[in-house]
Amino acid sequence: MALLTEAFGNFMFSLNSGDAPAAMAIATAFLFVVGTIVGSFAGMAADRISRFTGEESLLKLLSAPQSHCDGCKTPLSPLSLVPVLGWLVRGGRCPRCKTGITYVYPMSEAFVGAVSAFLPLLLSEWSLKTLSFVFVFWVCIVLSWIDIRNRVIPEFGTWLLLFTGLVFSPFEADPLIRSLGAAVCALCFWMALTIAGLLKGEDTHAGGDVALAGAAGAWIGMSSNAAPVFMLATSLLFIAHAVVVQKINGDRWVPMGPAISGGLLVTMASMLL
Repeated sequence: MALLTEAFGNFMFSLNSGDAPAAMAIATAFLFVVGTIVGSFAGMAADRISRFTGEESLLKLLSAPQSHCDGCKTPLSPLSLVPVLGWLVRGGRCPRCKTGITYVYPMSEAFVGAVSAFLPLLLSEWSLKTLSFVFVFWVCIVLSWIDIRNRVIPEFGTWLLLFTGLVFSPFEADPLIRSLGAAVCALCFWMALTIAGLLKGEDTHAGGDVALAGAAGAWIGMSSNAAPVFMLATSLLFIAHAVVVQKINGDRWVPMGPAISGGLLVTMASMLL
C-alpha cells in the first residue's frame, strides 16, 4: 500500500509539474473516455428505470436485455455501443431500419467526457481531491439524470456516494466529522421536507433526497464553511430549477436531486479553490 501511495504521489507530482506531457495527455484522455461512458450509462439507466415495475431486480433491469434499436429491436453492435463514436459511425440512424436516434445522447456523452477531462485543468491541480471531485461529478450526473427523468433517486447511487465519502473523502480528514456531516445534512433536509409538507398539507417526504443530502454531508463533513455553502447553494439551485421547470412544463413537483448534486459540487469546488 505504501508503494502504491508513493507511486500515485509521484504520478500526481509529474502531472502538476508539467514535466510529463505524455502522462498528462494520457490522464486527460482517460478521464474523457470514462466520462463519455458515464454519460452513456446515465442515459441508459434513466431510460430503463422509467420501465421499472418492481417485479425484477434493478441490477437485472440495467444489465439486460442487450441494448437495441427502439424501432426494429435489432441488438446494437459493439461499435454502435461506443459513446459518441457509435452515433457518428451510424450517422445518427439505425443501420437496419433507418430510425433516427436523438442527438441528445452523443451530446450528453461528449459533455460529460469534456467536463471530466478539463476539470483538473480548470482547477489547476492534479490531486486526490481533484480526482475525487471528478468521481462525485460522475455519480451526481447519473443520479440527476435519473431523477429528472423518473422523479426518483436510486439507492445504488446514494449508497455508493455515502460509503465512499465516509471511508476516504479527502475533503475532511476526520472520520467522525464526516459521519457528523452525513447525519446533520440528512436531518436538515428531512426537517425541511417535513416543514414543507406541513405547510402544504401534503406528504412531501422523499427518501432519495434525504439520502443524497446525507451522502453529500459525508464528503464535505461539518466544517464551519462547507455545510452553510452546501445548504445555500442547494437552495438557490433548487429555486432556479423550480422556476425554469414550472415555467416551461408547468410541473407542480420538481426533482430536487439535481439541486443537491449541484450544491455538493459547488461546495467541493469552493474547497478546492
